[in-house]
Amino acid sequence: MQNSIQKKNKKILFLIDIKNRDLPSSALIAYHLMKMKYKVYFQSVLNPQNNFGFHKKTFDAVIFPKFNNSGDRFIYSYLQAKKNNKLIICIENEGNQNYLNKKKFLFHPDVYFFWGNQQKKKYNFKKNIRKVLGSPKMDFFHKKFRKITSTKAIKNKLGIKNKTKIITFMTRTQEAHREINQIKAISKRRKKMYLEPPHLFLDFYKATRKILKKKYISS
Repeated sequence: MQNSIQKKNKKILFLIDIKNRDLPSSALIAYHLMKMKYKVYFQSVLNPQNNFGFHKKTFDAVIFPKFNNSGDRFIYSYLQAKKNNKLIICIENEGNQNYLNKKKFLFHPDVYFFWGNQQKKKYNFKKNIRKVLGSPKMDFFHKKFRKITSTKAIKNKLGIKNKTKIITFMTRTQEAHREINQIKAISKRRKKMYLEPPHLFLDFYKATRKILKKKYISS
């Protein structure tokens, strides 16, 4: 009973980077935290003044979507979070190992969740808790979500006949509204960021599959 009361009063803030990419998996984690009597809040990581400046809430934990950012917004968010709150957590939403280790870390979270074991081994800060989580977005491939993630379910939702064949093209269009010189600069930077050997992707896959096999999602 005492633990239940303590959890009921604890507040956790999720900072969301890219809404379409990160919010569903964060919301799923939040759902289970709420079942455990935690209070959960969401804010955009791009608006740090909204996160920490305008309201006076303090949180028992602040969860960042990545932690290798040296931008002013990130620095401001981290310093405010560290000043006013107890626990800083990172649930890595990008999982890019080369990028993770090329960047110099100005700060370190108290708890860091990685996509795979190789990524965890490359991160050498020894004073915090490090765990392998797999990719949070892959939680929806758990068997409990097959009713909404199967090809048949998606076709039904979109009004497509089940026998109709579908070809999906993966495209990167979030910078389509920018000037061409900005797009070229971003493309050049990403070519350096995402040069990863195949065994690292295999490592991510193995870690995620291992976790999905566990019955970690409560009924």
